[in-house]
Amino acid sequence: MINVAVAVIYLNGTILIQQKRLDHKREYLRGRWEFPGGKIEDNETVYEALYREIREELSIEIRAVKSLGSFYTQYPGGLQNKLHVFKCEIVGGGIMPCDGQEQVRWIMPYELQDYQPQLDKMQDMLENL
Repeated sequence: MINVAVAVIYLNGTILIQQKRLDHKREYLRGRWEFPGGKIEDNETVYEALYREIREELSIEIRAVKSLGSFYTQYPGGLQNKLHVFKCEIVGGGIMPCDGQEQVRWIMPYELQDYQPQLDKMQDMLENL
């Protein structure tokens, strides 16, 4: 199991999602919509991983406002992730998607149902924003 820090970046009633590259090396991740974040390394706290991943993926600085909880996801082949999800706000920089992203999009929380199923699973968490 992989522990993952996830940022739900909130601005003026909208949330930020990003799309994985269409040529991603793992076919099941190609074009997949997700919240930004990534793997928590062995030597990191969940907050250190959260801030590092967002800097790497979006070139911005964030602040975790509150924990939205944790839940599990499973990918093809049985790979399981435990997602540690945080409501976040931008405190510096301008969004510039980096290598691993095709695009980013600001959406209303109710629009999650139009994207990947794992985003829709988080609908209950997002009602606490």
